This record gives sequence, C-alpha cells and structure tokens, in this order.
Amino acid sequence: MTKLFPDTDPQIERVWLEMLRQAPAWRKLHIVAEMNRAGRELALLGLRKRYPTSLPSACAVAWRPSCWGKNWLPALMARYPLWREKMLPELFALADLLMRALSQD
Repeated sequence: MTKLFPDTDPQIERVWLEMLRQAPAWRKLHIVAEMNRAGRELALLGLRKRYPTSLPSACAVAWRPSCWGKNWLPALMARYPLWREKMLPELFALADLLMRALSQD
C-alpha cells in the first residue's frame, strides 16, 4: 500500500483508512463538507489578514473570483441551471418589490 501521508505512522494510516471505509455515506459527506468549510475559512482569514480594514462581506466577495475565476457569476450560473432559471428571477422580483416598498415614503 502506498503511503498517503509521509509524516504518519503506517499503522495509524491503515486504521484511519479502515475507519473511512466503514463509515456511512452521510459521515463521509459530512467530513468533505467540513473540509470545504475549513478551506473557505482559511482563504477568508488570509484575505482579512491582507486587508485588515475591509469588512468581512467585502472579503467574501473578494474570495469568489479565487474560487470560481474572474467570471465567477457566469460560471456559477452555468454550473447550477436551477439557480439561473428559477432563483435569480425570484431574487430580482424580490429586490424590485423591496425597492418599491422603500420608495413609497
């Protein structure tokens, strides 16, 4: 068996891999989701460190191109057609409704 982690004892690695093999699918998906969350948090922490005066929301916006590329919105729309076809029109309709309600003062 090839070692996955050169700094880990082979016996420990075997035990860990066996635990992963026996884990139910929901547990494996949870592990992947947590790793994704941790990666996103590390990226956002790096942005906050580089730009300490920026708001967290600005860092989140700055993070998107690093994940999806410069044209992140079209890439996101292409990857999730339901978002493009259903959610985006609903969001625009909601924004329009809010703007009308706010302008009635």
